[in-house]
Amino acid sequence: MALKGLIASHNTGVPTVLTYDTLVTDVIEQYSPIKLPKETLVRLASIYLRQMLKRPNTVAVPTPSAGREITEVIGAKPKRMEVIPTGIDTDHFTRSDAGPALREKYGIQGKKVVIFVGRLSYEKNVDLLIRSLKLMADDVVLMVVGQGPAMESLRKTVEEEGMNDRVIFTGYVFDQALVDHYSCADAFASASVFETQGFTVQEAMSCGLPVACGNGRAFTDFIVDGENGYLFNLTEEECAAAMTKALNAPKEVLDRSMETALSYGLKPTTERLVKLYEEVIASKKAKQ
Repeated sequence: MALKGLIASHNTGVPTVLTYDTLVTDVIEQYSPIKLPKETLVRLASIYLRQMLKRPNTVAVPTPSAGREITEVIGAKPKRMEVIPTGIDTDHFTRSDAGPALREKYGIQGKKVVIFVGRLSYEKNVDLLIRSLKLMADDVVLMVVGQGPAMESLRKTVEEEGMNDRVIFTGYVFDQALVDHYSCADAFASASVFETQGFTVQEAMSCGLPVACGNGRAFTDFIVDGENGYLFNLTEEECAAAMTKALNAPKEVLDRSMETALSYGLKPTTERLVKLYEEVIASKKAKQ
């Protein structure tokens, strides 16, 4: 799609803003139709991306860490790069009163619920959340919301860890049902270090949940450990400790977490994006 946009820009003279929000080199091995060694695939992808990313008038990235991936890992040199997060609907993602009914549906009344929401792909490291449960209090359960290619592997991990009564797979949910699932939880956790922004973390924060996240990439751009959430290195011990802290987060952490979520709302992020478009258009006209 980006290539088609650049061709259209070249043919029409219309300026281009390209949004880069997927770490292609991280997942190229899993999704490439060509079976080659990972190092070769990464090298080829980087060559392609360097050519692609130097052509738009501006490259927009959702977080500073995504920008560093472009310049330091891929080695691309965009003409201009701006950090503009994708906004979340903080009016929609607000805690509902459906929590008790959902807890009854899943048979988890009286439990402490940690929720993960996202695509169940291997780079999300959901298996670490599952394995870490054994180091936590017996009344803690993990709710896994989503679908994806790692589902069967995750179910196998649950069996191997003896966690059948402590892990709930809900499948894919969306719209108000997703808000309701956030609302039945006590904390959110993600062990992914793949994210370029982490929408579901910000959705959870907007719903009033304390969060525990892997200490890497985008999460470190908006989570300050112990201030508005908790970060952990990818070990079972640190993951379990961070999730436990999140379950017992004080009010001041929750307040700062909500402030963070609101800063990613649709209004402030859309205003920044419109301003960027106006600047790019004005710059193009000035050169004509």
